[in-house]
Amino acid sequence: DSRGGLTFNTINVSGGTFAPEPDRNVPDFTTFDIQSDSGDVTLLAAGDLVMPFPSTIYALGLRGGAITLASDTAIIQENGPFGIDPFALSWIESDTFDLVSGGDVRLTAPSLLIGGNILASNEGDGRGGDVILTSTSLVTNQASIATRLFGAGTAGNTRVITDSLRHGAFSTIGSVNYSLAGGQGGDVTVETGSLLAEGGAQITSAAFGIGDAGDVTVSAQDISLSGFLTEELAGGEFTATAISSTTQPGAEGNSGNVSITTNTLSLGGGAAIFTQSLGVGDAGDIAINASESVTVDGAVYVDFADTVQPTAISAEIAAGAIGQGGTITIVAPVVAVTGGGTISAVSDGDGDAGDIAINASESVTVDGIEVFSAVGQRDRPSQIAAFTAENATGNGGTLTITTPSLSITNNGQLTAETLGVGNAGNIKLVITGVVLVDGDGSGILSNTAPGSTGNGGSIDIDPLEVIVQNGGQIAVNSQGTGQAGDLSIVSGTLILDRGLISAETLSSAGGNITLDINDVIVLLNNSRISTSAGTTLAGGDGGNIDITTTYLVAEPNSNSDITANAFSGAGGNVLITAQGIFGLTPRSRAELEALLGTSDPALLDPAQLPSNDITAISRGNPALQGQVIIQSPEIDPNQGTVTLPDNVVDASRLIAQGCSSGGTLAQEIGSLVVTGRGGLPPSPTESLNSSQVLVDWATGATGDTAANAAARPSSPRQLTEVQSLVRGRDGQIALVAAGAPQLPAMTCAGAPLETQP
Repeated sequence: DSRGGLTFNTINVSGGTFAPEPDRNVPDFTTFDIQSDSGDVTLLAAGDLVMPFPSTIYALGLRGGAITLASDTAIIQENGPFGIDPFALSWIESDTFDLVSGGDVRLTAPSLLIGGNILASNEGDGRGGDVILTSTSLVTNQASIATRLFGAGTAGNTRVITDSLRHGAFSTIGSVNYSLAGGQGGDVTVETGSLLAEGGAQITSAAFGIGDAGDVTVSAQDISLSGFLTEELAGGEFTATAISSTTQPGAEGNSGNVSITTNTLSLGGGAAIFTQSLGVGDAGDIAINASESVTVDGAVYVDFADTVQPTAISAEIAAGAIGQGGTITIVAPVVAVTGGGTISAVSDGDGDAGDIAINASESVTVDGIEVFSAVGQRDRPSQIAAFTAENATGNGGTLTITTPSLSITNNGQLTAETLGVGNAGNIKLVITGVVLVDGDGSGILSNTAPGSTGNGGSIDIDPLEVIVQNGGQIAVNSQGTGQAGDLSIVSGTLILDRGLISAETLSSAGGNITLDINDVIVLLNNSRISTSAGTTLAGGDGGNIDITTTYLVAEPNSNSDITANAFSGAGGNVLITAQGIFGLTPRSRAELEALLGTSDPALLDPAQLPSNDITAISRGNPALQGQVIIQSPEIDPNQGTVTLPDNVVDASRLIAQGCSSGGTLAQEIGSLVVTGRGGLPPSPTESLNSSQVLVDWATGATGDTAANAAARPSSPRQLTEVQSLVRGRDGQIALVAAGAPQLPAMTCAGAPLETQP
């Protein structure tokens, strides 16, 4: 317990002896003579606690001792020169040999600089101790911070808690299971604010014997992984900067699961997050939850290994391994795979590939290709892939993407292919917005590769809009001997502009295509929808195409075709249900022969015509024609119409006839001439406006007496034409001749007249 700093070279409290390896101050694991428990080691310092290179602390025993190092400032474990054998580095180890729980190894300081080995091992049937590092800042360089299992028991766990972790070259934080008796590897947990790993740094669990590897959990605000080990450190093998869990060759056990929680996850320069089985056992699952984004970018050519390695997130059953592939689950607003990066669930062994499920609340982008022209055409397209490779005996997994926007561009690919005897996987896209497939080499593919015998998978797409253009394609083709898969698109619109939707085969039966498009399908510039079989002039029956849409439209003479043909087999069926079809023409085999001027099956291809054709023929056998059926909904031409009257109306009788003032008729029965804004609107189709004046009709005096009757003239007299409106003292409005006595008057224009006496 030092009030200042503390520096030392060797501390050994082991409960027995061991012979050092020649020229190395480290244990020779074949010459242990452990007879009792180890003691404990506690080093406390107010200043820096320094372990100069090479320094050692050993606490080996029937029960491994507890090792505690704490400083108020820093713990510094100096590292040796790069490339030195890791067993010759500085060393801190607690090792347990009996059926007991071993002691923990703890380092606590604001600053930790680790350049050697910090280990808690278990040689017995009990549980090994934990390795726990706590700091504000942790920097590793040629470091190995791990728990290990050699016996039948359980390895301890490795835990790192720090605000900032810079994980440097040739460094490992992990747990390793070497047990040959079915022991369990330890778990690895890293909790940090920011994680920067580079130069081949590892956060990993691995199984080398008989037993499972532990799980790996990383929680950080931001995670950045990049690069790989340099040639002088890698020993000729590619070693990526990685977060991983593996079962190694010859091992029997499952790899652990990898779980990552972060705001942003960025991988580049060949870095990887992966689970892998190279022995007998399953690959673990990968679960990534990012509150902002996941980016997987780039690929690298590794000259010392002569390989091209993509930056990757992968779960793999390797060649020669036996087991099931792991599942990859990614939840983030934005997922971007660019520049040759890869997200893959693959089987190249005896077992099925795992599934991939991506849920992105904003967008998923797969864009670009990395070209290595200087070392041959070893191009790496950006991919999200669930597939079976050449050596696999199992089937491909299912690739599911749920997002508003999916963009596959510049050679980017979604694939669920088979390269061997297994069946290709399936692709399911749940897209609330737009699916864009743009560019030669870009595609959504569930194909079978040349030389494969497995069947193609299925593709189901459910977006608002699908755009396939500039050589992009959506395909469930078979280029091997297996059957093509099925393809279904349910969408609002579908636009093909030099785009391809295909379920074609080289020599086997074509797949089926179902398009349920609510609004319109548009074909432009040599676009195709095809389930043709025998495209290499071989056998196989054409598949079926079922299209339901409101309008099916093709640009005139753009050589955009819909085909369900076969070469020597039977043609398929094309069923189109639409209210309108524009620019496409169904063609029989005879029509093609006439238009092309040949009956040679090798030349009988509608693609040779500039027109837009719909065909379902057998090019080699006229007796095996398919069908093209076009259905339009029954439309009642009387629907929504109004029955007109039988008798024609004389319009002139609907027009009121006026009479001029002073005429014979007016003199006999009087007249009322409407002028200005009162009374009626300007035309029968217009309403009265707010400035118009409405008045009540005034009645004459009541009580018609005999005297009044006698005074009434016996013949009609000429009426004086109304000239103004007047308001009486009682507030009533009257129509009067101009100059009527004792009433204030107002003209029809609304201006008041002078008050009459």
